[in-house]
Amino acid sequence: MMSSNNCEISSADFNEGLLSPSHTSEDEFVTELENYTKSHRAVSHHLLANLATASFGKKETADLLSRFLSAYAQFNSGFIANVETLVGLLDNPKHAEILKENLEEEMGKYDDETLVACEEMDISRNSVDGIPHRELFTDLVEFVETVLQRSYSKFIPSYICDKLREAIAMCQGLGKLGLLAALYFGSELIVPEIYSSILQGLRNSIGVTNEEARFLILHIDMDQDHAEALREIIVENCLTKADRLTLANCTKMLLDARVAFYDSLIKYTCLDPMSRQLSGELRTTNAYDAEASKSDCMSDFTARPIVFDMCKEHVKGATVLDVGCGEGYVASEVVG
Repeated sequence: MMSSNNCEISSADFNEGLLSPSHTSEDEFVTELENYTKSHRAVSHHLLANLATASFGKKETADLLSRFLSAYAQFNSGFIANVETLVGLLDNPKHAEILKENLEEEMGKYDDETLVACEEMDISRNSVDGIPHRELFTDLVEFVETVLQRSYSKFIPSYICDKLREAIAMCQGLGKLGLLAALYFGSELIVPEIYSSILQGLRNSIGVTNEEARFLILHIDMDQDHAEALREIIVENCLTKADRLTLANCTKMLLDARVAFYDSLIKYTCLDPMSRQLSGELRTTNAYDAEASKSDCMSDFTARPIVFDMCKEHVKGATVLDVGCGEGYVASEVVG
C-alpha cells in the first residue's frame, strides 16, 4: 500500500475485483492493468497529440520538442541502473536473462536481424552498432539544438520533473514489484506510442530523417518486443492481492507523474515569454497580439486542459453541441 492516498488506485480508475486471485487469473489482472495504462492521459495527453501534428506551428513545435527532450533527459538517466537492480531481485533465472538481453541492446549490442532492419530504414549500422542508447539520445537532442540554434539543456526548471523523480524513487524503495511496474507499465508498454508522437512531431516541424531520429525509431520497435517479454515476468509476479495492489498503485502513480510532467512543461513554456515581458523585453500588448495571430493561444495550454478535465465525466455517451466553436477544437477533444 502506498503511503499517500493520492497514489492509491480507486474503483473509478481500476476494477478492484481483479485484485483478488480467487476471482481472476494473473493474465486477466495484467490485461486489465494494461488497458488502464494505455487509456491513461499519460499516453493520450493533448500535448503529445499537438506535438505530433505540429499544431503550434513548425518553429514553435520544434522549440517545444527541444524543451521536452531536454527535460526528459533529467529523469531518464537512471533506467539502466534500475534494470540492473531488478535483475538481482528476480528469482527466476529465465526472467533475469530477459532483462540482461534488454540491457545489451541498451548498450548498443544488436543481433544481425536488427541491424539489417535498420539498414532497410536508411539507418546505417555504424550509427547504432555498439553505441549506448544514452549517446543516441544525446545525439538527437544536440541535432534538434543545432537546427534551432539554441539549447535548453541547462535551463530546464527542476520542478518539471519533480513528480516523476518522486514516483521513480518510491518504486525503487518498493523493490522488485515497484521496479517491475516502473519498467513495464511506466515505460516499455507505453514508450512506443509516446515516442511515435515525438517522432511525428520532429518530422512535421524540422523534417528529421530516420538516421537523425534513430534513437526514437529503435525504441518504437524494440520496446514493443521488450514489452512482450516483460509481460511474462509481470504475470508470474502478481500471485497475491498484495502484489497486485502494489503493481496497480505504482502504475497509477507513475502515469499520473507523467501527466504532471507534461502539464509542468506546458506551464514552463507559457511562462517563459511572460518572464521576458516582465523584464521589459516584451510588452503586454505585443504578447497578446502575437498570440492572437496564431491558430493556438495561451488558453490551449492553461484554460482548455482544465475545462477538458471538468467535462470528461459529463460527456460520456452524450451529444455535444459546441456553440461558436471556431475550428471545433474543444468539441473534438471532449468527445475524443
